[in-house]
Amino acid sequence: MKNCIYSAYSKEDAKNFIKEVGSFWHVYLTFDSSKIVEILKEENFDFVILDAESGGLFLPDIIELIKNEFPRIHIFIIIHCKQTDLQYNILNSNVSEIFELPKDLKGVYEKIENFFLEESCKEKTPAYTKEDENTQIIKKEIIGVSKEASELREFIYRAANSKLPVLISGETGSGKGLAANLIHRLSHIKEKNFMPINVSCIPDSLAESFLFGTEAGSFTGAVKKEGAFFEALGGTIFLDEMETLSMDIQAKLLQVIESGIIRPVGSTKPKKVEFRLIAATNEDLKKMINEKKFRQDLFYRLHVLHHEIPPLRNRKEDIKYIAQAYLNKQGKTISDGAQAKLNFHNWPGNIRELYNCLDRACNLAGPEEQIENRHIKF
Repeated sequence: MKNCIYSAYSKEDAKNFIKEVGSFWHVYLTFDSSKIVEILKEENFDFVILDAESGGLFLPDIIELIKNEFPRIHIFIIIHCKQTDLQYNILNSNVSEIFELPKDLKGVYEKIENFFLEESCKEKTPAYTKEDENTQIIKKEIIGVSKEASELREFIYRAANSKLPVLISGETGSGKGLAANLIHRLSHIKEKNFMPINVSCIPDSLAESFLFGTEAGSFTGAVKKEGAFFEALGGTIFLDEMETLSMDIQAKLLQVIESGIIRPVGSTKPKKVEFRLIAATNEDLKKMINEKKFRQDLFYRLHVLHHEIPPLRNRKEDIKYIAQAYLNKQGKTISDGAQAKLNFHNWPGNIRELYNCLDRACNLAGPEEQIENRHIKF
C-alpha cells in the first residue's frame, strides 16, 4: 500500500478524496502545504498530492522547496478550473501530473497507479524520499533549485551506486571535476584512490608511459614507472579533457577498458589492473567522430552513464543560491543590487568564473560584511 501526503483545500474535498482512495493508499492529510517538507523528513512517502488552493505557501514556492529537499519524489497537482498559465509554470517545476476537479476525482487513483506502473518499467534507480547520507552530501555540493541542478544531483546519486564507466560533458568551469569527485566519494570504492588527470597537460610523447607505465631501459633515460592505471589500485581514474588524447592513445585506452590489462612501454609482460573510469570533455565528441578526431568505438564504450552539465547562463535561477552559499563561508552577505548584477552577467566561465568574481568582491569589500554593487567586477 502506497503512502502519500495530501494537502487539501477544504474538509469536504478531503472527505471526498479519502472516500475514493482511502482503501488503496495510506493518506497523510494536511491543510497547510508549508508543513509538507517537515512531514517528508519524518517518514517515507511515495508521492505528494497538492491542491492548488490549499493553505500555506504559494504553489510554485512549495514545489520548489519540496524538489530542492527531495528531488526524486513525485508531485501531483489538483486544480479546480482551467488555469493555463498555472499549468505551464507547474509543469516547468517538475510536476508529474495535473488533475482537474471535480471531473478527474474518480480517475486520480487509476492515473497515478498507471503512472507508477510505467515508471517501474523504466530502468531507473528507485525513487527515494527520506534522505540518506549521500543525498545530503550531494545537496551541499550541488547547489540550486533549477531542474538542471536536480537532474545533476540525480545523476551523481545513480552513478555513485554503479560500477559502469561515466562520461561527463560540459563547458569549462561548469563543475565536471566536482561531479566526478562526488561520484567517487559516494561510491563503494570511496576508500581507494581518486586520481584526477588532466590529459591535455600531458605531452603526446609521454602520455602512454604516464598512463600505462614504463619498463626501465625501454628508451634512453627510461626508468621503471607503474603508470596511473596500475597505481589506481581499484580506485577511480578521472580523465579530464580526454578529447585531447591522440588517436593512438585512444586505441590503447579502449583496449585497457575492455580487457583490464595494460602493457607498459618496453615490457613484454601484461599487467592486470582494476579501476573505475570517469571521463570528462568540453567538446562535442560526436562531432569529433565525424571529423575523424575521436574513435567511435571508444565513445560508445565510455557513453554508458552520460550527463551533460548545462552552462550557468542556462540556469540563472541557481546563481542566487550558489553565490549566497559561497559568501556564507566567507562570513559575508550580498545586497539585492549586487545579486541583480550577478544575475545579469552571462558567465562564459560558468561556476568557476562566478567563484572568482565573488573572491574578487570579498577582497574589494575588505572588512565590510555585505557585498555591494560596486564590489562586483567582471
